[in-house]
Amino acid sequence: MMPKRRNVELHIEELVLDGFQSQDKQHIASAVQQELHRLLSEGQLPQSNRSISQLDGGTIHMESKATPQSTGHKIARKLYGGLQE
Repeated sequence: MMPKRRNVELHIEELVLDGFQSQDKQHIASAVQQELHRLLSEGQLPQSNRSISQLDGGTIHMESKATPQSTGHKIARKLYGGLQE
């Protein structure tokens, strides 16, 4: 039996990207959006109807040669992990 699909509404009012170059921030934000969409579409979420007013992704350690896309994906995975708690 296939699990019932649930509707998820995600609104990110502000994504704080301290320490990144300004020209990379839009690319990082776009990658966060794409990866979160993928993770939410494919993954499991807790069975609750909760609202989260703030989600702290914590500190993310990046390699010096990380691309904006890989950075965004890493941030999205941290945020997704926070939704699992």
